[in-house]
Amino acid sequence: MKCMTKLRIAATALAFVALLPGFGISMNPRVRSLPKDLQEQVFITPEETLPKLTAALVSGVSDTATKVRILHDWICDNIAYDCDAFTVGVNKQDPSSVLQKKKAVCVGYSNLMAVMCYYAGMEAKVIPGWSKGFNYPGYLREESDHAWNVIKIGNRWQQVDVTWDAGYVEYRTFIKRYSTEWLNRKPEEFIYSHLPEEEKWQLLKEPRSPEQFVKEPYIQGIFFDYGFSLGKNAPDYTNYIDGISNFEITQAGATRAVRCELYPADGIERIPLSTWYESYGNRTVATVDVPDGKTYELKFFTKRTDGSRQKKFFSVEEFEQELIPKAWELLNAGKITQKELDFLEPSFFKVEENGRYYPVEDLFATARNNAVLKILKLTDMAGSGNDTILSVEVKAMEGYAGYGNKIRFPVMYDPFLNARGTHLVAPMQGLLKKGESVRMEMASAEFTTLAVVESEESFVFFTKNKKTGRFELDYTVPQAADGISVYGSKDGRNFITLLVFLTE
Repeated sequence: MKCMTKLRIAATALAFVALLPGFGISMNPRVRSLPKDLQEQVFITPEETLPKLTAALVSGVSDTATKVRILHDWICDNIAYDCDAFTVGVNKQDPSSVLQKKKAVCVGYSNLMAVMCYYAGMEAKVIPGWSKGFNYPGYLREESDHAWNVIKIGNRWQQVDVTWDAGYVEYRTFIKRYSTEWLNRKPEEFIYSHLPEEEKWQLLKEPRSPEQFVKEPYIQGIFFDYGFSLGKNAPDYTNYIDGISNFEITQAGATRAVRCELYPADGIERIPLSTWYESYGNRTVATVDVPDGKTYELKFFTKRTDGSRQKKFFSVEEFEQELIPKAWELLNAGKITQKELDFLEPSFFKVEENGRYYPVEDLFATARNNAVLKILKLTDMAGSGNDTILSVEVKAMEGYAGYGNKIRFPVMYDPFLNARGTHLVAPMQGLLKKGESVRMEMASAEFTTLAVVESEESFVFFTKNKKTGRFELDYTVPQAADGISVYGSKDGRNFITLLVFLTE
């Protein structure tokens, strides 16, 4: 395989560092139902034992898709990513070598999946190609850098990436994080992250060109799992802007709340008030600007539906100084048992390089997992409940210096975001100048009254334009005002905060 060199495998490993799926967390129980001697022997005498183990895994199963899922799950459960590839290079990646070491890189995962499919009576191939992800440079390298499988299910081929579904890498440490995100992906979805060397293995009626692949955004499976698709004004992988720019995504079925934030490409602290986002039925329009010429990431988030998945990691301070002391407080208060507390610390391990604690994942350890999740919920440390569904690069065009060291957009509150048909028309700016007059316009299908609230006794009401249906107000910003608060009411009596404009 072309991705066998040390440098290229390192790039491939990092390509899935960002893949943190939140779906498909239930493994097929057959994975752990094998006879103990068979399960242990396959790692000692793989050539002799692997056919027997595969036969036992799929015994009595006639459905091909179910067979694929069982083999996929067994590999994810038993094979770790070989992080030694970063330092000592790539070892042999044939199935026997992979099983003896219990580690592999992408080629080894794919080779093992292919041979197990063969023993299970299914046709499978290893597909070399390029992938997008954390370490994707924004162009195609001279040689392909990844490998996955195509498996014949009935009369069609299905693309499967066992490597990405097994987990991810943090600072040369493998983090086991099982997923089915890359097991049942449609070709029209798979192409946003995987480009085969041979065009025919895109499995598309209208294949993508390499140029299209490079231009289009990197989209993880979770985006499609939540029912999202790209809108008319879809973002590219890298988006050059010269001021306020809009990007659109759509969703099928019941609409989900979406929020957007801007982050430095090399940082984790968001750039405050640099984005604006509103929903129009099944469309979410993200408005963004950049403060300077650096490269930024525009991230789209939605609320997680999989509430049983733990937080992906804790900082050392969070784990040692918050979680553990809080857990002891729960024990002393009689809210958890000693047995439940005893599960906590062994359920995490520390990665020294980045100072984080990660879960020791075992989806079959039900009692332990339930105890840990209970403690996390009781300590309010189970996570934000949000999933990143899309991330794209945003950068200022040549000649555009950005909006500078200012507040770009107003502050939005949940009642505004969650209100039906409620949108800000103007002004689309976060800072208003004291003493100047500003034209304020808003639309709302939910609020009957809008007002600028200057104090408990002073309300300045918007009027409703009968032709446009919009709420309008010509307002002079007071010299003493630190901010302008817009409130809304559904009954004309009780008001809640919708927006705040800061002043300068």
